[in-house]
Amino acid sequence: DGALSAAVAICTLLAPVYWFTDDPTTVFHVALTLNAILGGIAAALLVSLARRLTPVTPWWGAAIAVLVSLAPASVFSTDFVFSESLVAPLFLATLLGLLRLQHSPTLANGLVTALLAGAAFGAHSRMLPLTLITLGVIALAVLAAIAYGVLMVHAQPLPSVPGTNALSLHLMGMWVNFLLSL
Repeated sequence: DGALSAAVAICTLLAPVYWFTDDPTTVFHVALTLNAILGGIAAALLVSLARRLTPVTPWWGAAIAVLVSLAPASVFSTDFVFSESLVAPLFLATLLGLLRLQHSPTLANGLVTALLAGAAFGAHSRMLPLTLITLGVIALAVLAAIAYGVLMVHAQPLPSVPGTNALSLHLMGMWVNFLLSL
């Protein structure tokens, strides 16, 4: 159930408040404060994403993030205790994690990105496609690393074609592979 998965994550964040008070009004005010903090984190992540994907300056990135954050659909949910305030920063952080993983495919980046995707799914079940895609990308990267390692260990040099320059043949092969990768 989507409502149940949405409630679990936000309630887990709010659970420590009940250690200090049982007053529902205080808990609600803390939840609204948490919404504001998570909205600020989402805006900062949006600036980072805009800077990474577009040629905008930091100030323009911040202006765009503020405008997106003030959209009626975003502002509407700040008066309620929904998981939306948690979904947005986790979604954006997962996207940034995927971009970092693409730029620097390390085990640590893969684990952090998988953790963020899992947390996004924990925040709301509609993040399941994001989580599955993220895990698929990580599995593909691991498979490519394993295949490359096996190739490096068991590679057999190809015999050179008589009457050709091995370097030019190698460069031609690299060029063909580059064209095929587009």
